[in-house]
Amino acid sequence: MSESVLLDLEEAKAIRARNVGCVVKVNRHGFLALRLFWNGMRSWEGTGLPDTPDNRKLAEAAALVISAEIKSKTFDYLKHFPKGNKARLFRPAEESSPSHITVEAYFKGWIKKQAERVRAHRVKDYDIIRRHVLKARIGQQTFGKIALGLLNVSHLQSLQNKLRAKGLKARSVNGIIHSCLRAMLRDARVDGLIKVSLFDRDFFKPLPITDSKPSIDPYTPEERETILEAFRIKRPHYYKFVFFHFWQGPRPSESTALRREDVDLR
Repeated sequence: MSESVLLDLEEAKAIRARNVGCVVKVNRHGFLALRLFWNGMRSWEGTGLPDTPDNRKLAEAAALVISAEIKSKTFDYLKHFPKGNKARLFRPAEESSPSHITVEAYFKGWIKKQAERVRAHRVKDYDIIRRHVLKARIGQQTFGKIALGLLNVSHLQSLQNKLRAKGLKARSVNGIIHSCLRAMLRDARVDGLIKVSLFDRDFFKPLPITDSKPSIDPYTPEERETILEAFRIKRPHYYKFVFFHFWQGPRPSESTALRREDVDLR
């Protein structure tokens, strides 16, 4: 772990331990910035002020006010930082009629378009939405019947809990929600059907991978040579293919997609 990461961790621990919500820092350009920690969130807000004694007094005074408001739970982010890095999370969404197109209806059109955009194996991955997402019950209705314009983070959290309760491993749940479903909802947002960021990590995070092996268990050199020798003798037509994977490390789908023009023999 790098020294900068360790410093960030120590800083966060110190802030929580002292119940302090805001401290003054200096960014890499020599300007003062405010480091905030509140409600489980962290934010780095620039001031545009050079690091001088007078400016530091102003920044430290602002930090004291913000810290007091955070401690008394009266902190209003937009009042202090109307154009801050996290302003989008607190600014009311534009008033407009929410989209009434359901998740299921959008998926049917979206999955057809993917066949023209991505490889067949990726379309097959996306089809997992049909099997595990659309039919999952969220309250009194299935996830697929929820209107895109009414989707919120609590729906995604409930879906994540439902899939986990079905016995799916954390890695599988993350693949379904934070990869496949996220790709679809990202396109729905581009199409103007969703107005908010549903996958902001301050509010909705992937499951921790605690039910998988903590590290890769590669073959030993002896095991590798035994496997290669077996292919060379018993399956010689696959020998070069397996040899290439051991020494270059691609996925089978990547190597089989290679063409002559991808190889520079010279």
